[in-house]
Amino acid sequence: EPLFDLDVAFDTDRTAWYDPHFFHRQNYITYGVAVDEEFRARKQGRTIENLYVTGSVLGGFDPIREGCGAGVAMLTALHVADKMK
Repeated sequence: EPLFDLDVAFDTDRTAWYDPHFFHRQNYITYGVAVDEEFRARKQGRTIENLYVTGSVLGGFDPIREGCGAGVAMLTALHVADKMK
């Protein structure tokens, strides 16, 4: 993550990033910014208290195969907005 240099959850074995068969599961799609249980960003293993991450930059889900991209974007944004009250 180049802008804030946040931690990114990914497989260090680059050969595991993708499947050569185009229509098979592609692991790189599930990689994203590492967060705590409240969607606060992590940097160098430490939580940044006032920086939240939502939507497609989150890791841990496959919006294409699961068909959940819009749902993850909306629900994580709502959750974070509720925390900022």
